[in-house]
Amino acid sequence: MTAPRKVLPDFDDLVELASTDPDRLENLRRLLIEDLIDHAPDNQRQRLKGLQFTIDMERRRAKNPVQCCVRMSQMMHDRVADLRESLLELNAQPVPYRPEQGTVVPFPVRKAGDEKGST
Repeated sequence: MTAPRKVLPDFDDLVELASTDPDRLENLRRLLIEDLIDHAPDNQRQRLKGLQFTIDMERRRAKNPVQCCVRMSQMMHDRVADLRESLLELNAQPVPYRPEQGTVVPFPVRKAGDEKGST
């Protein structure tokens, strides 16, 4: 049985925590991220861990909170640009023709002089 998901405190509580105890806020941030990754589907978990590692390294490299924000924003813009290019490439490829695969039902051949509905 999995543990219950952690709940994000409301905005006002987060603001107060940021001003009174930034280390505790950072710890909460890490716990919530770990909880989210732990509850992700198995096939997405490794990729999410890798993405979080990249985010953490970019945050460490930033000299101040504004630079950190700019770096995160740039990462998101880069990912959206990559997605856009992939979609454009996908749309540019011709769709191969695949004829319908169905059952051909033969109709009885009418002979000259046969009328509709007559037996």
